[in-house]
Amino acid sequence: MTGKITGYAIAPAAVSSVGGQSAAAINRLSITVQVSFINTQNPKQDFEQSFSQFADFPATSTLSSEEGRLTREIQDKLTQDIFNRCFSNW
Repeated sequence: MTGKITGYAIAPAAVSSVGGQSAAAINRLSITVQVSFINTQNPKQDFEQSFSQFADFPATSTLSSEEGRLTREIQDKLTQDIFNRCFSNW
């Protein structure tokens, strides 16, 4: 198995309006990885696929203060997705 990070983005996930002004209420960190899996026992199960996950954080927080927690949360989700894709045929 090989992989690489192909996307790391922050975008507003929810918007609030205060006094007629719109502003982000929640921001979203998204991470995408590209995985290549080679099954030496059964080449029919080989695949190359992108996996993407996200985690939200309040717009009142900075990315630097939330990044460690967010990346751990996203990493757990990505690991589960990749594991399920690799070993769902067992």
